[in-house]
Amino acid sequence: MSTSVEFSEIVRFLQDDEWKFSVDEEERITMGLTGKHASYRILIRFRPDKDIIIVRVYYPVRVPEDKRRDICETITRANYGLMLGCFEMDMSDGELLYRTAMPVDDAPLYREQLKTILYTACGTADRYYPAIMGVLYGGKEPEAAIAEVEEDQGS
Repeated sequence: MSTSVEFSEIVRFLQDDEWKFSVDEEERITMGLTGKHASYRILIRFRPDKDIIIVRVYYPVRVPEDKRRDICETITRANYGLMLGCFEMDMSDGELLYRTAMPVDDAPLYREQLKTILYTACGTADRYYPAIMGVLYGGKEPEAAIAEVEEDQGS
């Protein structure tokens, strides 16, 4: 099945909603967003060959090597039960992000769909920021840090 979505539609939706962003030569959209807890770099990638839009929200920290196992446990606990998206960490350099995606096919793309995956990714990354920082720098155990976040949100 081939998608009817065009990259230009995604760009137009973002322009119409007055987002500030840039597009590189590989048609990757980069933008920033400041949440309640931190500022994040966002990368939106449209893969027409795979019929998918991918949103990645990058944390403003690299996880030090000695904390990677603890953060792996933290994000595994956070991932459990999430309905959309997941946390990822590059074990080689400590890059940490939240990723969500939306399949597209021969149906039209609506602005609200794009907003939903964008806000879901940003909101989830920001929601779990205190847990990640608590484990990284606050001496918290992964299980307790995630339980605090989920208790605060009524999960």
